[in-house]
Amino acid sequence: MKFNLFGIGFDVSYLSVALLCLAVLISSDGSMIIYMCIVSSILHETGHIVALSCFSCKPKHISITPSDISISCDMSLLSTGKEVLVNLSGPAINLTLSLFFGIVLPGSKVFCQFALCNLVIGLFNLLPVTGLDGGNTLHLILMNTLTYKTTQITMNIVSTIIIIPVLTAGFMILFSSRYNYSLLFVGIYMTLLLITKEMR
Repeated sequence: MKFNLFGIGFDVSYLSVALLCLAVLISSDGSMIIYMCIVSSILHETGHIVALSCFSCKPKHISITPSDISISCDMSLLSTGKEVLVNLSGPAINLTLSLFFGIVLPGSKVFCQFALCNLVIGLFNLLPVTGLDGGNTLHLILMNTLTYKTTQITMNIVSTIIIIPVLTAGFMILFSSRYNYSLLFVGIYMTLLLITKEMR
C-alpha cells in the first residue's frame, strides 16, 4: 500500500495493516493500552522525522513492515553527532512524554498508562541491539574507532548477550503463567531484527 503525505512517500505492507487490525480486535478487555502503544509509536517515529527536518535532511520515503519502520533520506548530509541525535530523538520523545504524564500530570489512570507505554517504548528502543535506536547509535560510535567488520562482530555479540536472557526469561514466564507471552514476543522480535539486518 503506497501513498504520499507531506511530500513523503509511504510504503505500508498489507501484513502490517492486518497485524495492526488483529491487535485492535483481540484487545477485547476494553483497555486503551493497545491504542496508547500505537500513538506512542507514532510519536516516536515523529521524533525522528522532526530531528531530520531540523538538520535539513527531509525524509524521502518511509517503509513500514511488521519487523521494522525504515526512514530513508540522504544521511551523508549529517555528521556522526547529528546522526546520533536523530537516533536518540525517538526515545527522547517517549521518555519526555512519560515524565510529563507520569509526574507532571499524575493521578489519572489513563495518563499513568500512557506514561508507562512511552517509558517502555523509550527504554526498549535504547537497548544496544541491532535494529533498535540504541543499537544504531552504538554502531555509529564504534564505526569511528573500529573497522566495519569488527563493528559488525561487536554488534552481533552485544545483541546476542541481550537477546538470550530475554528469550530465556520469556520462555520461563510463558511456561509458569501458561498465557503471558509478551516478553517472549519481545525476544523473538529482537531476534528477527538481528537476522533481517544481517541479511541486508
